Amino acid sequence: MDDANVEPSGSRPDRRFELCLSSILRDRNGYAPGWDGPTNHGISQDLYKLWRESNLLEPREVWGIEFREVELIYRSHFWEPSHAWECPPPLDLLVFECAAESGPRWAIQTLQQALGLRRDGLFGPRMRDRIRSCDERSVALDFLLFRQNFYADLADRHPDCQEIFSIRIDRVERQKAILQRTLG
Repeated sequence: MDDANVEPSGSRPDRRFELCLSSILRDRNGYAPGWDGPTNHGISQDLYKLWRESNLLEPREVWGIEFREVELIYRSHFWEPSHAWECPPPLDLLVFECAAESGPRWAIQTLQQALGLRRDGLFGPRMRDRIRSCDERSVALDFLLFRQNFYADLADRHPDCQEIFSIRIDRVERQKAILQRTLG
């Protein structure tokens, strides 16, 4: 969450995207051999291949991804479909990160749950109204609590993946601590 959380909500949308992406990439910096295949900056080989194909580009290994491609993929696959750009700080960052880890629909459903709405995964007028009138910090804490419980449940059901889920739980714990410090 860090400095992406301190930019005022009236800042330019592109600036918010840049700040949130920078924050997300701190935990996803560089090439890693993941349990479901290699990733670079959090982008899997499969997603990179799909993105390059859809843009009529030659296939390439994810270790050679260019930073401009990273930005375009995060924007088109996570930021825009999750509607993170319609959320005030710090919700924009939390929704964006959730979309990058679990998909845009899951991010929207988690936000709906935190807002007390029915979890249908659709970002419509009712959700926009609720976001405009909510206490962002309180909703953010609920959002993080739901994420933490989700990962804890997955860790219980999949002991063989405990390490992966504990890393994600730790990340959520850090985000909660930062958010609680900003609340005073």
